[in-house]
Amino acid sequence: LFKGGEPLEIAGQTNCIIFDKTGTLTMGQMQIVNVIKVPDRSIHKILKMDKFSKGNKDFRVARNKFWNYIFGAEKQSEHLIAMAVCNFIEGKYPNSHNLLGVKGDQNEDKEEEDDAYEQSVSKEQSISETFRNLRDSNMGYNFECQHWSPDEFIPHTGLGVTAIYKDKENNQTKVMIGNIKYMNQNRVKAKKFA
Repeated sequence: LFKGGEPLEIAGQTNCIIFDKTGTLTMGQMQIVNVIKVPDRSIHKILKMDKFSKGNKDFRVARNKFWNYIFGAEKQSEHLIAMAVCNFIEGKYPNSHNLLGVKGDQNEDKEEEDDAYEQSVSKEQSISETFRNLRDSNMGYNFECQHWSPDEFIPHTGLGVTAIYKDKENNQTKVMIGNIKYMNQNRVKAKKFA
């Protein structure tokens, strides 16, 4: 808020601004740009599906369960990263026009506006195609998000979350999502990826 005209006049003469935190500049629309893929065979083993599958190793079923467990756990959180993960799993890509910030200046002539718009649409199509390929290569082309909800959800501020799913026989599957510190505290072998 400006009090009086003088601060507003001074602000109008500003040619450089320094911000002290990232949140000031972001739009609150994080997105997934890379996934370190876990092999389907490993997902099958992680979910302990061997004891239930009776020799049938349908890795697509394991992959589907894995991503639906992740979705259900992350959907319980309002954290920006959790929302980005859920959008990725559901196949929702943030509106690229808003992210790219490309719009014609009112003082530009019509031809320049058209060129800027065509460039933004071309870039948006390229970005959304990359997003779609990333998603499909990790989840499979026929993946459908089931919108599962965990039976228990336990947030650990600054570390991660734990979600517990129970099946009809009351067997539990515990899903833990979080940072390296959280994984190490829970004896989960995790590597740092740069």
